[in-house]
Amino acid sequence: MNDLPQHVADLVDVLAAMPVAVAVVLGGSHALKSNDAGSDWDLGLHYRGTIDLTAFAARGTVFPPGSWRRIMNGGA
Repeated sequence: MNDLPQHVADLVDVLAAMPVAVAVVLGGSHALKSNDAGSDWDLGLHYRGTIDLTAFAARGTVFPPGSWRRIMNGGA
């Protein structure tokens, strides 16, 4: 996706380069093309193994695994 703002594209690159990364996905209003000037960016990281999320807290709100209901956590 080449229409991401640079700061979002940079974060996508960082996430995608992680050894545990399987996919980085765009969600929320930007994914649905219903965003406006005040919309935030919702990114999801699909990964295998374990992950340390502390480094990402400075970039925005980080939701740990298990906090977004079952559908967001492998359907378990």
